[in-house]
Amino acid sequence: MKALSLILRIVAIVGAAAAAYFFFAVKGDLKKANDDLSAAKKAAIAQSTAAAAEKDQFQKQVETLQTEKSDLDVRLGDEKRRVTELNTTLVDSRNEIARSQQEIRAKQTEITGLEARISSMQADLTALQAQGSPEALQKRITELEGNIAALNSELAAAKQAAAVSSGAAPAGTAAAEKPLVIDGTYTVLYADRGDKLMTLSLGADNGLKEGMSLSIARNGEAYADVYVKSVRPNMSVVYLANKSLLKSGEFITIASAK
Repeated sequence: MKALSLILRIVAIVGAAAAAYFFFAVKGDLKKANDDLSAAKKAAIAQSTAAAAEKDQFQKQVETLQTEKSDLDVRLGDEKRRVTELNTTLVDSRNEIARSQQEIRAKQTEITGLEARISSMQADLTALQAQGSPEALQKRITELEGNIAALNSELAAAKQAAAVSSGAAPAGTAAAEKPLVIDGTYTVLYADRGDKLMTLSLGADNGLKEGMSLSIARNGEAYADVYVKSVRPNMSVVYLANKSLLKSGEFITIASAK
């Protein structure tokens, strides 16, 4: 019995030792697992924080790009509207030049016809005067003189209308002198490379006159001297001799005019 009791006690001691070993072994593994879990949590939090910061930075970049895109859209819209306005002005300029040229040709034809009629009547008058001056003849002479006077009035009116159509001051009238105003930025409305002519967006309202010489600059640098061929209230046609013509839509400034 004593031996059995001793054996049982030994078994109990060994079991307790084994249980203690197992407990401490499991406890160590559990601590290691907890440490690993804590490290994993910290790493996950760090990654999440970095990802959130990267997301915020990316969002800010997106917002910046969207703002820039909006600004570019506004500027593009402004440029498109300006191009449309310039195209409209260009068409108006071409139409105005064509209409003026047509009016001038019509007036010149009318003047030529009137001059021919006056010459014919003057010849008739000279022939009648050479035949003497009976009462009937004198009456015809008076009639021809009245017709010539009327035709001369029509001729003067036609010449005045032609002068107005060409942009010049009518004969016998003094055009009101306008002060020279050339301190703005102006646009090349049209360029005719065949005739070396350009249409500019300033004219008689700026004090320009036919025959003037303008010193023009582009991008702040002197470019060339041009000569004013004709003027309208808000545009002028100039001749450029020794330089390449500027393009339609280019901006210029006027350094001097004389």
